[in-house]
Amino acid sequence: MEQAHLDRVYRRLEEKIHEAEFLMHDAAQRGHVGTPGALAERDAQVFRAGIHLNRLNNEFEDFLFGRIDLLLGKDGKKGPDGAYTAVEPAEGALEPDGTADIAETLHIGRIGVLDEDYAPLVIDWRAPAAAPFYRSTPVEPGRVVRRRVIRSKGRRVLGVEDDLMRPEITARLDGEELAVVGDGALMAALGQARTHSMRDIVASIQAEQDQVIRAPAASVTYVEGGPGTGKTAVALHRAAYLLYQDRRRYAGGILIVSPTPLLVAYTEGVLPSLGEEGQVAIRAIGSLVDGAEATLYDSPATARAKGSSRMLRVLRKAARGALEPADSPTLL
Repeated sequence: MEQAHLDRVYRRLEEKIHEAEFLMHDAAQRGHVGTPGALAERDAQVFRAGIHLNRLNNEFEDFLFGRIDLLLGKDGKKGPDGAYTAVEPAEGALEPDGTADIAETLHIGRIGVLDEDYAPLVIDWRAPAAAPFYRSTPVEPGRVVRRRVIRSKGRRVLGVEDDLMRPEITARLDGEELAVVGDGALMAALGQARTHSMRDIVASIQAEQDQVIRAPAASVTYVEGGPGTGKTAVALHRAAYLLYQDRRRYAGGILIVSPTPLLVAYTEGVLPSLGEEGQVAIRAIGSLVDGAEATLYDSPATARAKGSSRMLRVLRKAARGALEPADSPTLL
């Protein structure tokens, strides 16, 4: 079933690629005619088509990575991040005998894909409709009956891992009882081999991480945690989410400051794999100014002071004092 859907998605992607190529070719043919305004419109069309074509041509590993099977729902209220976090099944969605029919199935991926009739084949992971994929838990399942993580490479489905969110009911899909496959998405993610570069966690984001990623952009978001708890990965996914939600506001780009060049090299592949490339700059703190490279090393005494527990108190006080966003640019 998932292979057939992925095949359909890639057929649609090929059609969209041809459309983008035609737009670029058509705009190029208008290079020597028209008014200055028409030429400016042509340049904008070529630019937009080029960006769209670049995104479509990138066939990332696990392009389609998730699916949720939903009960019939009642109208819910949007949270501050635009996600329907409190949608519950509608009255009558559950039969008295504990059975229910799946009313809707959504596939989640790195970018959104619509069919010829503008129905969603793939929901962008950052869209509000995709939030239940991350927010649903067995304690608060909402409408989600089954959450499925799809492992694929290119155009081939390698396997699926299911989490049953409502084990107390017997759900039917197209008249057949809903099957559960695998050991669960989180166990599959934990079993992946580590590599020399950071992977995105888009298929295994947990509910608490999703709340940070989708937090309102009206204030500073402060995340604290020990080494290896996913702070950097969450920050990178938040940058991709903010660009998706309000691209005009962040048209000037997003700057991510890394403590070391090694971390820059380790993380540089994450944002392109999330469909965002070119609008986010990752710089080491010693390379923030173009043309200047920090080469001075701390003295042993300074290094000891920075590594002491006293510095931890200083940094915590400084971080908490910066929780209010600045009203204007600050020259450092």
